[in-house]
Amino acid sequence: MSWLSYRCDRPWLRCGLTHHIPSFGIDVGLLVPGYLVIYGLFQFFSTIHRFGNSYFVWFFSSEIMIEEKEYLFDQVLAWIAKQPNTKVSRSLKAVTRYNGGEPEEENNDCVNENGTFNYEKWASSIPLSYEPNFGTNEFRYKDRYVSLTRQKLEKADRYEFKEFLMIRCNDRSTEPIKDLLAHIKNWMLSKETNFTSVYRPGGADGWTRECCRASRPIDTVALDDAQKANIVEDMNEYLHPDTARWYTARGIPHRRGYLFHGPPGTGKTSLSFSLAGNFGLKAYVISLSEADINKKSKSNSAISLAGLLYLIDGAASTEGRVLIMSTNYPEMLDAALVCPGHIDMQIHFALATRGQIRDIFKRMYTAQESDTKAGAIRSIFTKKLKAACDDLDPEKLSELAAEFTEQMPEDTLSPAEIQGYLLIKKRDPIAAVKEAGTWRDATIAVKKKGKVFTTV
Repeated sequence: MSWLSYRCDRPWLRCGLTHHIPSFGIDVGLLVPGYLVIYGLFQFFSTIHRFGNSYFVWFFSSEIMIEEKEYLFDQVLAWIAKQPNTKVSRSLKAVTRYNGGEPEEENNDCVNENGTFNYEKWASSIPLSYEPNFGTNEFRYKDRYVSLTRQKLEKADRYEFKEFLMIRCNDRSTEPIKDLLAHIKNWMLSKETNFTSVYRPGGADGWTRECCRASRPIDTVALDDAQKANIVEDMNEYLHPDTARWYTARGIPHRRGYLFHGPPGTGKTSLSFSLAGNFGLKAYVISLSEADINKKSKSNSAISLAGLLYLIDGAASTEGRVLIMSTNYPEMLDAALVCPGHIDMQIHFALATRGQIRDIFKRMYTAQESDTKAGAIRSIFTKKLKAACDDLDPEKLSELAAEFTEQMPEDTLSPAEIQGYLLIKKRDPIAAVKEAGTWRDATIAVKKKGKVFTTV
């Protein structure tokens, strides 16, 4: 007897099994067709919704896209990070670039009983900021719903991607979005900006942001006051929109070039970044020492002399840019780089003069507003510095500065060397004056031997 006939011969077994299957009054044979009908209706209405939404977006909304390489990209994210909707959103991205780089409250645990500062503990107390994650987020601006979609596209290298923002509103005109972007730009301008973005060649878009560094005030750069005033005045006039129109009306390329040259440590790089911060410019840095620019293609160099000249003054060169070349050896530069039209002003940075030495000393020991900020950590590490500055009234400080300056030879030491010595003595200006002669003699002796190391 086969298994099939065996089952057929036992109807009581079949009846018993069937009897225990709960049906709840539903015909099991209708479940599958019913599921197919429901699934079909779901797909139908999903398609209707998708096409209806696409139709509505196409005919009754407007949008503006912002790529990651645009400066406005970071401004929009910074503004969104401060909005109430972001605080209650359930999908966020944690970042640390909008908090200013310092903890809101002092963390006393960063300093042990021996007074040793633990940087990692201090850095861990820096508060996080939150911005919208990838996807779509909605918010209200002037009683109007606005959606912001953050997306990313993979580049040729699968491990890299670029982002873009899509801002959309339910209006046939883009004016509401333009008004929002103008508001964001004004909001950013109202905030105090103390950082300069530094870019280097690289990336799919040609430049990669390497870091943001604190902007340096012009008056802290050790350079002759007349020279600094001349540079600032010239650059200020050049960057004004009226100057651009003046250049255009006369068919002159709107470009400006400066050559900073002089011994190492005289402030060439410092002034370059200080000017960028003073005028709110981003710094794009190319180091010619990274490759031999007089050789082409056969080397691994990404920069050739012809390519650099094309970048400076070629048909596709950028209008409105400021070019600053800095070098310790101007005589080694190719004549084509420094010809008129490429370089409009040359500034020589000399070794420290008596006036510069005096100014460096006074700046080092003059109390600053940041020295008086409250906080446990600051009170520990600025107590001696603040005491040193508070004990010096302006008259006493001028006397010490004059005494220190008299011991320093003119046009022999660089401003960086003077500042480096004073940094070692930053807590004791009187000792800095007393030991200046010893340090001076040792440093000059080492320089005469062509060395760079001292034991003082």
